[in-house]
Amino acid sequence: MEDLRITRLVINNIGVFEHLDLSFKKKPLKDKAEIHIFTGENGTGKTTLLEALTFFDVKFNKILTDKMSFLGENYQFYNKIRQNINYDSKERLGIYFGNDKMEFKNFNLGDDIINENFWRSYYSKGYIGESQFDDYHKYNFFAYNGHRQLSDASIEIFKKFDFNPIAEALTFNKTNVNANLFQWIANNKTRAALSFQKGNKKDSERYLASVEKIEKAISEIIGRNISFIVDEHSLNVMVKLDDESIHYNTLADGYKSIISWLTDLMFRLDYMPPEGQENFTLFLDEIDIHLHPAAQRRILPVIQKLFPKAQIFITTHSPFVIGSVDDAWVYKFKLDEKGNSVIDGEPFVSEDAKSYSYILEQVFNIDKQFGIDVEKQLDEFYKKRDELIKNYSDSSLKELLKLSKLLASQSIELKTIIGNEIKQLSRILSKEIIL
Repeated sequence: MEDLRITRLVINNIGVFEHLDLSFKKKPLKDKAEIHIFTGENGTGKTTLLEALTFFDVKFNKILTDKMSFLGENYQFYNKIRQNINYDSKERLGIYFGNDKMEFKNFNLGDDIINENFWRSYYSKGYIGESQFDDYHKYNFFAYNGHRQLSDASIEIFKKFDFNPIAEALTFNKTNVNANLFQWIANNKTRAALSFQKGNKKDSERYLASVEKIEKAISEIIGRNISFIVDEHSLNVMVKLDDESIHYNTLADGYKSIISWLTDLMFRLDYMPPEGQENFTLFLDEIDIHLHPAAQRRILPVIQKLFPKAQIFITTHSPFVIGSVDDAWVYKFKLDEKGNSVIDGEPFVSEDAKSYSYILEQVFNIDKQFGIDVEKQLDEFYKKRDELIKNYSDSSLKELLKLSKLLASQSIELKTIIGNEIKQLSRILSKEIIL
């Protein structure tokens, strides 16, 4: 099998990146997925990185059609490549797969070292209808973002599919199989029921295996029991949330988003050979965007265990995502004085033993614990306290106590903080100060 794990990315003069050279170390844990997390403020190019890593899909289009296709989401990245064109420049974009490299210069496809016959076979052949896979599908690539959603669709009692499961697999927000996802669930449920009726318990369990993986994973992430059922009257696939059966369209956006991309992924994997179901690279762009913080804490641990042989690239603004797993590589980006995005310090390994307050301060540069108005009052409190220690006066103490009472009245937490500060001030001034 070809080694298609992405090992390095080189970007020159694209978007907010003047120059970037990232190497991706292998995962330290054998039983969990290899995860690379991109984070940083808005405008630091996190999504651009995922677009760059998936831009090799354009090569697939050229192989299939003998012309470049920049339709859909690739067109946005294509415009970034075309900015500041310098025809004498070195490579604009280089993607390394194992020891092989695909190179793009200016806005044209450059020469790639990867055997073109491999890519031609990889992309143009596949599971079409009931045909067999070839060996080139032992490694695959998939991309999703947090805005991706399904729509309720009518299903048939049973329907065969005629599609390529890797076609448009790198479009993040769109899919060519959207209408088939609920049909696939219905097919598996129907096959399982028929097999069970015939006494073929093993076949019944096999048909349900992929759907049950989705149900279990989503249930763990959102902290509620989710399952799919086929309504015998409307022939719609319904979502059973705890004990209530509801239409998919009526679910909360966070639930719909995760059902959408995870179901799409499992649907495609279900049509892959066994090895292709385990070995793949997954690109996830802010999939936590609609999720409650409690679910954000659970999403990566679930995905990391569900796909232990996968390589995963993810963008996020969430400290709950970054702090949820051990041994994920975290790349923090910032804008320099010229407005170029650069790595803010060396990449580091995540630790789930680090507190969220620590992550907020160290990764997101947020060292404040309260709202803006309260933080201003606290700053004023500490300023008045320090002035009082240097130059004591009854009037200054009176002003400090007035501010102290205002702060302490707002919450138990603030009351405790201010109370401890007043006790410490009493010891320093050798005066009995009562709040």
